Amino acid sequence: MYKKPLQTYTRIKNITLPAYYCERDGPIHGSRFKARVVVDGETFEATEYCNSVEEAEHAAAKVALISLALGSIEKDDSRPYKSLLKELAQKEGFGLPKYKTSITCEKDSQIFVSTVEVKGEKYCGPRSRTKKEAQTRAAKVAY
Repeated sequence: MYKKPLQTYTRIKNITLPAYYCERDGPIHGSRFKARVVVDGETFEATEYCNSVEEAEHAAAKVALISLALGSIEKDDSRPYKSLLKELAQKEGFGLPKYKTSITCEKDSQIFVSTVEVKGEKYCGPRSRTKKEAQTRAAKVAY
């Protein structure tokens, strides 16, 4: 679900907490719901109608979380993502992130790809030239 991660994201970034607004469509016995969420003055809207208000709010939170996280990653590529991910995982009680790195050889060079596991979810980073860079990039994807 996405409401709690969005709320955590806003606390970490020290921005206003999400505010949800929902609209109902259809007859009372067959209502569908569509939500939007406002985060730090920016509005994000779910793309589909859902069967319940809760589902609609999660759909809007997902749109917001993805948009905000991608924007934040694009703005700052020099952050210590391994440390940030470790701190976030510990703060949320997920345990320490676990990294696995594979190495392949291509035309006289080694290529590293890392995967990090946090709370049972695996995140794979892009191909890298060093093991450290591969792990940092995987942490960035997970964060």
